[in-house]
Order: sequence, then C-alpha cells, then structure tokens
Amino acid sequence: MVRNDEYSIGPLKKGEEAALIDLLQALYIGREKHVKRAVCNEPFFRHERITVARYNNVLTACLHIHKRLVYFHGRHLLMGGIGGVATHPAHRRKGLARRLLEDATVYMRKKKYDLSVLFGEPAIYEKSGWQTLTSFSLHSKLPLFQDRLLTMRKARPDDLKHLQKWYVQFNGKRTGPVLRNRKYWELWIKQVIQKRFAYKTYIVSRCKLNIGYFVCLGPGEIVEIGCDITNCQYIDSMVKAIYSKLSKAGTDINWHFFMPDLFDSIRRCSSKLHLDELRNKSYFVTIAPKYAGLCKLISTTNKALSGIGSTDDLITILRENNYISWARDHF
Repeated sequence: MVRNDEYSIGPLKKGEEAALIDLLQALYIGREKHVKRAVCNEPFFRHERITVARYNNVLTACLHIHKRLVYFHGRHLLMGGIGGVATHPAHRRKGLARRLLEDATVYMRKKKYDLSVLFGEPAIYEKSGWQTLTSFSLHSKLPLFQDRLLTMRKARPDDLKHLQKWYVQFNGKRTGPVLRNRKYWELWIKQVIQKRFAYKTYIVSRCKLNIGYFVCLGPGEIVEIGCDITNCQYIDSMVKAIYSKLSKAGTDINWHFFMPDLFDSIRRCSSKLHLDELRNKSYFVTIAPKYAGLCKLISTTNKALSGIGSTDDLITILRENNYISWARDHF
C-alpha cells in the first residue's frame, strides 16, 4: 500500500509534457483532442503553472493553472483558472487532489492572483475553499420585426481583427469576461473558427457593413455575442439577426448569459402579439439562475477589490455586477 507521504508534489518539468498529455487522455476518454488542446494551445503556457504529483518519478495526478486577466466593472483582475484536475485510478483516495489544490493556492498567492475559478462538483472543491458561483441565463421565444438589410456568414480566420475589436468594445465595462489579446485569439479562439470544435461563429452585416458576431452551440444555443456598441441600434440588429438565423422553425433561443441591455433589445424588437398567443403562452422570455463554476478569493491586494475580505464578499460583488463567463474561454 502506497502512503500519502511517498508522493512528491511540484511543478511540471521540461520533458514531461508527453507524459502529462498521456495521463490526461487516459482519464478523459472521448475528449482526447480537447485535453491536448488545453495543453498545447494554452496561450500562456508555463511549466510552473502545471502542478503534478509523482510516485517513483511517474506522473500520477495533475492540475493546470490557466493564467487569465478578466474584466471587472471597468478594471482588471488576475484570475487563475483551474483545469485538467485528474488523478490516475490506481492513485485515488489518497488526498492528491487536495494537495494539488493547496499547492496551487500557495503559488497563486505568491504570484498575486486575485481570484481563482474552476468548474467541478462543489462537494469536492468546497473543502479547499472554492464556493459555488451563479449567474443568469435568458430563454426566449418571441416573434421579432424583420430587417431585410441584415446578412450573415460564417466567420473566417481573416476576421480575427474585427472579432477582437468588437469583443473589447462589447466587454470592456462588463464583469467576468476574459481579456483576449492577439496571442490568445490566435492560439485559443482561432481553433473554434477553423471548425475543429462544436462552436460556430457568424459575422452579422447591415447594408454591407460588418457590425458584430455571435457564437452558437447547437440549435438555438447562443454562447457569445459581440458588436460595435458605439451605435445603440447595433445590438438590436444583432438580436434580429440571431432570431432570423435560429428561430425560423419556432425554435426557442437559449442565451447562456443574461445582460440587461440584451433583455431591453429583445423587448424593443418584439413584434405584435395576438391575445390567443398570450393565453396559450406560445411566446415567452424567462430569466433563470445558472451554475457559473466555483470561485475562491486568493488575494485582496488589488485596489479594485477594496472592501472585499472573503470569498463570500467577492461572489456577492460578482453577482451584483452581473458576472458573465463566455463558454469559449472555459479551460
């Protein structure tokens, strides 16, 4: 029987990359390409940000800290996104995940991270200080006024410059979205546009002028939008384009996020409803809470977090500022 103290915990060493990928692919059956991408296409890869457990110099467990800056109500926070937490079946129930999380927390505090976010079962991670974070989603089915001047096409890799610009304009004052620099777009988001994954990105134009984009995941599932917000009519055009694309057969639209300006746009753009339709509840707009991961306050040295002294405080502020996390940024 292997004792817990016979495992060594530390950063990934150069030359162990292939062993790390082998460990992850053996555990994430059916998601082999995804886990390889999470390692090989990580825009800010550093060996020190991958914590591993070794037994007799063999990798038995791992955890990846994804370094990200996120928007926070007009300011920026340094976030450690925890992903790729995995333990080989022969080495489970020895507390390795807890030790990896402790080591990751020490590292993030040393490097002055502000917060950490991960996606997993609360029962596993709450013991290490991560707490459930919720946000909201929007579910709608409404007839909207048609705009015949709108056109759509699938995004191409040469659209990255426009996508970056719209993304910054749309998200700069929000809370939660990741700051995406050019390297991030090239290594992480470009893979989505090149059809290697399930997300489909569309460019919206009006009178031949490109005004924004949206990303869908399956029928009626919207996981991201972005547009030029200098013109208040552009978000209305985006909403009309999305409805035109996805609700031709009466499909409900599930927005994986909620924004007051999005709700107002849907309200403005909706067309006349008949009394029978209202009685039969044929159409609706609903807002519902959704799981947005697990969050942990790491440090309070950032002036943007003035007055925040605990993870509970941080979660309250994130909720008050309508926290948004785009699905394409998940690690």
